[in-house]
Amino acid sequence: EKELEELRKGKAEAAEEAQERIAGLEEEVARLQQEGGQSAAQAEAAEQAAEEAEELRRQVEGLEKELEELRKGKAEAAEEAQERIAGLEEEVARLQQEGGQSAAQAEAAEQAAEEAEELRRQVEGLEKELEEL
Repeated sequence: EKELEELRKGKAEAAEEAQERIAGLEEEVARLQQEGGQSAAQAEAAEQAAEEAEELRRQVEGLEKELEELRKGKAEAAEEAQERIAGLEEEVARLQQEGGQSAAQAEAAEQAAEEAEELRRQVEGLEKELEEL
């Protein structure tokens, strides 16, 4: 009986040790699962952030292209306006040189001068916008 009692006691101790070991392993599994869940969540967050960064890069590139097109368009508009001003100034000078200007010629010269002045203001505005870009 003594041997049986010792066997039972040994088995009980072994069972208790096994239970403690099982509890420890379950805790370890839970910890690893939690860490794994965090890692998966972190990986998903990192992937999402990378996708957002790529989308933002594409948006920035698009905006830079639009800005360049705006600059180019404004520069072309300013150049065209300068050419128109030069033509109008030549017209004004020609009309003024013709001597005996009729009333119609005087009015045409005045209109051309006013148009040239308006275009000058537009060019100045475009140049300021270009400087701000």
